This record gives sequence, structure tokens and C-alpha cells, in this order.
Amino acid sequence: MQNFKYFTEAKMARQHFQLIADIISKLDISTVIKKEVASAFADGLEDTNPIFKRDAFMKATKTKNKGIPTVKDK
Repeated sequence: MQNFKYFTEAKMARQHFQLIADIISKLDISTVIKKEVASAFADGLEDTNPIFKRDAFMKATKTKNKGIPTVKDK
């Protein structure tokens, strides 16, 4: 097995961000929790790419009016 020090760090790109957003959008959870999950991912992903667009990522997660409705959603 090779040592990890020989690998170069791969940068995350748009297709990776889109995959994560698509998975979050399909979660069958409350909107409040989905927004928290998406925001936590966005916090971490901002450090992976200097041109990461948080607003576009949050929009792609489709956190508005999706998932199980909560009291706040009604």
C-alpha cells in the first residue's frame, strides 16, 4: 500500500458540489434540518475552492418547501 504523502490533493470542482447538493435535495427530512445540513456542507466546501458560490449551492439543495413540512413551513 502506498503512503498518502505521494498523492497530490485533488481540488473539488463544480460537479462535486452539484453531486453533494443533489444528494441533499433528495433527503426526506424536514426543511429546517435540510437547511442546517446544506449550510454545514457549504461552510466546509467554501474552504475547498476559492470560487465556491455558497448562494448557488444553497439554491441547488432545493431547501425551500421540500422535505417533510414543519410547523414553520405551514
